[in-house]
Amino acid sequence: MKTYRYGFSDTQDNLVNYYRYIKCIPEDEIDKLRENLDTKDLHDATVSVDNNLDEERRRSKVFWLPKTDEFHEIYKLFIKLIEKCNFEFYRFKLTELVEDLQYTVYNSEDQGHYDWHIDMGPGNNRRKLSIVAHLSDPSEYEGGELQLNTGQIIVPEKEKGTVVMFPSYMVHRVTPVTKGTRRTLVGWVSGPSFT
Repeated sequence: MKTYRYGFSDTQDNLVNYYRYIKCIPEDEIDKLRENLDTKDLHDATVSVDNNLDEERRRSKVFWLPKTDEFHEIYKLFIKLIEKCNFEFYRFKLTELVEDLQYTVYNSEDQGHYDWHIDMGPGNNRRKLSIVAHLSDPSEYEGGELQLNTGQIIVPEKEKGTVVMFPSYMVHRVTPVTKGTRRTLVGWVSGPSFT
């Protein structure tokens, strides 16, 4: 498995960087996972601790992967990737993947998107590291870019099987999907509050 790091500038440290694994999930495993997940009952995604629908801010469908034998292998892989990334790059105090992984589908028919936000806040103040695994090939959709805002807009790699990690306090969004469908697995690692 190849691991790559990326820095935005020569003067900053890793606290406003993202970390990536290029094509670290084999394509056949992704295809099997997608086939399984596409049989699940997807629901409209919500925003905030109150779980409100707000289609101006977010428009996508989601399914939460339970921590059961059915999804054991993908959780095991995520833990392995998180441990390596955190040891080599962030050195955050992390405890666990408290929340279930989220399968997120952005369709062009809905102009699927998620406006600028951070992944921590009221109700989620223990989130420290955010993970996005790309389950779609870039040829399957247009738009739908994951963008990070560090004072400049950064667009991480999005090849199928690529996993991107970044601190949960980083401002980010998914731009509207204008053609096709974008599929991802998203997770958050918790730990003691930043001090």
